[in-house]
Amino acid sequence: MSVNSLESLLARMRQGSVTQGWGAISIFSRGRLNRLLEQQYIERFNGYGFLPAFSGQVFLDDLQSRSIELEGIMLGQPRLSFNTASLTNSTAVVTMNILSGHYAASRHPAGAVKALSSTFNISEAQGFTLEMDIDLSMVVGEIDKQGKVKLNLSEGVNFRCNLAGDDEATNTRLSDFLKESFEDLPAHRSVFQLGMLELKGYSYLTPTSFRILTQAAPGAKVRGALNFGEGGVVIFIRLAGNATDGRFPPDSSFPYLLPDDQEPDGSDRYSAALILSEAMIPYIENGRLDVLNNLVFPGDNVFEEVERHIPTDLGVFGNINAKRTRISLEPTFQTIQAGGTQRFTLRNWNGAVIQASEWEAVSLQSHTAPGHGTITDGLYTAAARNLIGHESLHVVVTAKYVAGGITYTASALLLVVYDSVTVAPRTSVYPTRAQSQPIVLKATTMNATNVTWAPIMPEYGTLTHQGNQATFTPDARSRTKGLVVQQIEVTGAETRRLSLVLLNAQQQLRIDPAYVPAVRKSVDLQLRDDATLLPGLPRRWKVISGDGTVSSTGHFTASAQGPASSSVVQCEIVSNGVVLSSGYSVVELSELEPEPTWETLSQFTIKVPGGLEGGKLGSLYANGYQQLKTEIVVETTPVDNREYPLSVSEKASMRLVDDGVGDEIEPVDEPHEGMPVSDREKWRSRLVENRFDLAEPRVATQDNSPSAAISRIDIYLHTRDTANAVKTFHAKFQKDRPTRWIKSTDYTDPNSKIEITPRAIPQFQPSDYEFERVRVDGGSGGPGDPEDDDFDFHLRTVDYWKLRYVGNLVLSGTAFEALEFVSVDANDVHMSISTSTIRWESEQLAETMFSWTGYIFKDPLKGEPLDKVKFDDVLKDVVKDESLDIDVNSSVFEDGLLVISLHRSDRIPYIRQGNQSRDKLSRDLAVMLFDKRGNPHIRRISFLPPSTVGDRNRLVHSLFTPAQ
Repeated sequence: MSVNSLESLLARMRQGSVTQGWGAISIFSRGRLNRLLEQQYIERFNGYGFLPAFSGQVFLDDLQSRSIELEGIMLGQPRLSFNTASLTNSTAVVTMNILSGHYAASRHPAGAVKALSSTFNISEAQGFTLEMDIDLSMVVGEIDKQGKVKLNLSEGVNFRCNLAGDDEATNTRLSDFLKESFEDLPAHRSVFQLGMLELKGYSYLTPTSFRILTQAAPGAKVRGALNFGEGGVVIFIRLAGNATDGRFPPDSSFPYLLPDDQEPDGSDRYSAALILSEAMIPYIENGRLDVLNNLVFPGDNVFEEVERHIPTDLGVFGNINAKRTRISLEPTFQTIQAGGTQRFTLRNWNGAVIQASEWEAVSLQSHTAPGHGTITDGLYTAAARNLIGHESLHVVVTAKYVAGGITYTASALLLVVYDSVTVAPRTSVYPTRAQSQPIVLKATTMNATNVTWAPIMPEYGTLTHQGNQATFTPDARSRTKGLVVQQIEVTGAETRRLSLVLLNAQQQLRIDPAYVPAVRKSVDLQLRDDATLLPGLPRRWKVISGDGTVSSTGHFTASAQGPASSSVVQCEIVSNGVVLSSGYSVVELSELEPEPTWETLSQFTIKVPGGLEGGKLGSLYANGYQQLKTEIVVETTPVDNREYPLSVSEKASMRLVDDGVGDEIEPVDEPHEGMPVSDREKWRSRLVENRFDLAEPRVATQDNSPSAAISRIDIYLHTRDTANAVKTFHAKFQKDRPTRWIKSTDYTDPNSKIEITPRAIPQFQPSDYEFERVRVDGGSGGPGDPEDDDFDFHLRTVDYWKLRYVGNLVLSGTAFEALEFVSVDANDVHMSISTSTIRWESEQLAETMFSWTGYIFKDPLKGEPLDKVKFDDVLKDVVKDESLDIDVNSSVFEDGLLVISLHRSDRIPYIRQGNQSRDKLSRDLAVMLFDKRGNPHIRRISFLPPSTVGDRNRLVHSLFTPAQ
C-alpha cells in the first residue's frame, strides 16, 4: 500500500516551497542506484578495475594460537540500503555477497604444530555476506566541471561479516581483516559512481555547487517492513541564480520527495525526482531546465522525465533509464558447473534481442587456454572438470555489437564451480568433552535442490537432518577411544563426504604436516612424526578414517576411487602393546587436478616507449593532465616446455611504486582526466589514455615474439611535481599461487626502473597566439580596400575572431581541447559568469550603434551539435528584438580554435548603467583553455579601450591572472 503517493506529495508541496532555500533538490532511489552499481561492477571486469579476491591469515587471539586462513574471497556487487539514513549525513549501508573462496581455521599453541580446526569451501548459496557503513562523498573535476557522487569502499567503517556463523568474536576479527584489505585497494578498484552533476554552463539554472545526504523512505527503518532499507540519495543544489546555499541539513519538515506509486506489474513508477524552487521558475526559458540537463549518470544512463507539476515549486518526476545506445547481456550473473553450458542473450535498451557481432569469454584466474572455456554465438561451454584447475572460476563473457560504425559492448559474470554440492564444514575437529551442543552441518547445491544425509559406519552419535541442514550429536560411543572420526555422506547431483574428528584425549605427538589441504588423489605424501618424543620407541601408522593407505614409515597413498573426502592418518607410539602417545594428520582428498602455472620469471621490465637510454628516461609537463606512457613487460619461464602467461587477476594487481620511499602511486580519481591544481598528490597513474597528447612520441610496440609467456601492461603517469624534480619508479604485481608480491627491482635488468622528469608549464607570450578576424556576414570591401571599410560601409555585421595557439620555434602550437569561462572580477556580484561582452559606440542616451559577442567552441568529448552561436543568457534583455538564433558558419569555423563572434547593429537602444544585465555584460571576458598537451591558457578578451576610435569594432586578447 502506498504511503508516499504522488498525490500526497503534491498536496504537501501545495502548502509552500519544500526546497528550504536551495535552487533545486534531486533524489535518486535505491533500486536504480543499485542497478548503476551492478553495471559498473560488471563493466570493470573488462579492464583491471574489478574487485580482487582477498587472501590472508587472520589471528583470533593476541597469542596467535588460533587463526583462520582465507583464500580467494571473491565479493559480489555492492548493494545500498538506507535503513540507517537520517537526513543528517550521507551514510548508507553497503552489502556484498561472498561468492567463493576457502576457509580454514587452525590451532597452533606455543611449541606445537599447527592443527586443523575446521575447513570448507565457500559458495554464494551459503548466504555469507559482508556489510559496511559508508559515507557517500563528492568530488568536482577541474576541466570537466563534473560533480561526482562517489561510493568509496576503502572508506567503509563498521565492517560486519558472518563467515564464522554465530561466533561473533571470530566474525569481528574477520571483518577487521576485510576492512584492512579494502583500505589497501587503489581508487580505481574501490570507488563507484552513483551520479554526476554538470557544474558547467552559464545560465541562472546552472548548478554551481551541491551537498548530499541520504534519506530513508517512510516506514523503511522498520525491520520486516516490505520496503525495509528503501530510500535515496538526496542532492541539494545551489544554482547560479541563488545568492546563498539553502538550509543544510534541512529541518524536520523536509518531506521524502520520491513518490512510491507503482505500475500494474508492481514495479516502481518513479526512480528519480527533481524539485526546482519556486524562486527559480521565472528563469526557465522555452521549458528548458538546465539543471535537469546537467544531471548525468554513469554507464549510459539518463534522467527520463515522466511528468511535471507546479503546486508551488516545480516537481519533475521520472526514471533513471538506459540511453537508447545501451545494450545488456542476460543473464547478468549465473553459476554453472565445470563442463556445463550457458546461453547468453544480447538485448538493446528496450529489451529487444539483437545479434552480437563478436563474443569473448575470459577467466580471471586461468593461466591456460582451456580454463577460459569457449563461446560460440552466445552459447558458453565451461572448461571440463579435468581442465578447470580451480575450485571456482570467474569468467567474464562479453558481447560486441556494431551500429552506425560504433562498437558497443555488454558483459556478464559467470561463476564456474568444480563441485555442484558444497558441504560445511568439510572437515572439522571437536573435543568431545567440551562438545555439549549438536554440531550444525550445512549443504548447498548449485541448483538449490535438496540433498540426502547418511552417516557412515561406525557411528559415534546421532544424525538428524531436514532439507539441506543437519545436526550431529556425539554420544558415549565417541568417547570409547582417544580419537574417532565420524564421516557423513551428502548426496545431491554428486556425492561428498564430510569428516568430524572427535577428540577424547590430547594428541601429544606432533605430525608434520598436521593438515594437507585439497591434495589430488594421484599424489603420494610423506608424513613425519616428532622423532624427539620418546625416541627409539616404535611408531604405528594407520588410516583411521577415509580412503587410502599409509606405510610403516608414514608414506600415505590416496585411493583413486570414491568421492572427495578427508582421510585421517594416525601415528601411535607403542611400547609392549601400550599406546604411550599419538597424533594425527588430516589429508583432504580432491578429484580436482590443479591448473599448472608459471613458477618464476625470466623478465620483468618497465620502459618509457620512445624514451632516452633505451626507454629508461622520460619527461612530461607538470600540468596534471598530460600523460606519460609506461610499458611493463613480464615474461614467465616455461615449465616442462610449456608457456604460461600471467592471469588477468595478476595483471590487474600491477602497480607503479615510488622507488625512493616505496609508496604506491595512487590512481587518478576516476572518471577525472587528470590531476586538478588542488590535488594533494604530486604523482598519479591511470590505466587508460585521456584526450591529451602523450608526452613522448607514440611508437609502435616491438613485439616480434608471439610467446604466450609475455604479458604487457600499460600504465600512464600524471604529475604536478616541481619542475625538474626527477623521480624514479619501479613496478610490482601480486602472484596468484602462492600469494606474494614481485617487484621489477628483484631483477638486474637495466630497465627495472624508470627516471621521470617533470617539465615546467610554459609561460606563454602574446606572439604564441594568432587572433584572426574573418567577416562572415554583412558584406566586405575588396581585397585592396582599407580594413575600416568593413565597418564604415556596413553597420550590421558579424565577424569571427579566431583565437589560435600557434606556438614558437621552441614549442609548436596545438589545438585547444577544453574551454571554460571564468569570472573576470574577484568581487563578482553577478550570479553567473559572463560569456558575452557588449559595447555601445558612445554613452549618449540616443545611441543605437551597438556591438556584442557570442562564442563557438567544439569540445571533442561532448556530442553537442555545433549549429548555433552561444550567447550569455541575459543578453536578450539588452538586444531585445534582435534575434540571437544565429547559425554557425561552418565554412569558417575550425576545430581546435576558440571563436568569439562579434555582432554589430545600428538599432539597439541605449541602456543606462545600473541595469543589472547591462552592468554584467559591460565587462571583459576571461577564458581558460587547455591545449592538446594539457597546458592551461588563461586569456582576457575585450574590446579596444573606449578612448580608441572604432573601439567596438575590434577585439584584443591578453594574459589574464585570476585573483587569488
